[in-house]
Amino acid sequence: TGPADTLTLQVVPQPAVLRLVAGGGQTGAAGSVLPNPFVFEVVAADSLPVPNVDVALTTSAGTLSATALRTDAN
Repeated sequence: TGPADTLTLQVVPQPAVLRLVAGGGQTGAAGSVLPNPFVFEVVAADSLPVPNVDVALTTSAGTLSATALRTDAN
């Protein structure tokens, strides 16, 4: 029937929302480490996770152990 070919196409949706999944509402003494890490999720408009998104974090008080992160597939 003639030559055939295949194509794999990966569609990655655009990031729409940065959600705090865990770690919010913590308090601690000045200079201490909070007991739990902050966990973020970047999702598209359809609420599915978007991998490989660079996220920059800042704080108005305190110190962050990381200020630049990249999301994973989860």
